Amino acid sequence: VYCCDAVDFEQDWEVGKGMGWLMDVLGEFEWADSEGQTFLFSNRSFCVQVAAMLSAFCRLLIPTGTPRPMIVWVANQQGSGKSVLAEGALAPVFGEVATTTNPESREEFTKLLDTAAINMRSYLFLDDAPGYVASGALNRFVTSRRHSGRIMGGQMEFDVPAVTQVLLTGNNLELTPDLMRRALAVELFLPGEIEGR
Repeated sequence: VYCCDAVDFEQDWEVGKGMGWLMDVLGEFEWADSEGQTFLFSNRSFCVQVAAMLSAFCRLLIPTGTPRPMIVWVANQQGSGKSVLAEGALAPVFGEVATTTNPESREEFTKLLDTAAINMRSYLFLDDAPGYVASGALNRFVTSRRHSGRIMGGQMEFDVPAVTQVLLTGNNLELTPDLMRRALAVELFLPGEIEGR
């Protein structure tokens, strides 16, 4: 793995030291179902976060046309750290992270997915999604090996391999069963009101 010299880091860490560092960095988040767990690597949401971080870092090792799982961060209230965790998966690889506004209409959402496919974007980060997410276009987008359609404003068509990973955050988010099967979820739970903390 090539890394430029701008960031100084030790290259001889054992797996245990790396895991300890990750637990230090991510241990302050309120992972759902982590009560009583002393080892965060046994928590499913924590492991999905690590998978999200690795999927961005290792994206070029995955052949084009390979469907990437959608990663979803969901919490019971604002201020849980959903966006911070999503950006934490992307920023080490891409630098400043670009978020996308969730389109109001089904047609606009399909245009957004088509644009991401045409431009072969590495990721599509939909931050602060509405409470209920249902989209046949998104179902197809995250499971298809290729994306095709008509370029807006003309007769030209496109056909490109899948390379885009979708990241989605939201409070009290509910996805259709089809979308949930296509996603890996990071669940956060903050006890009490965030303002009181």
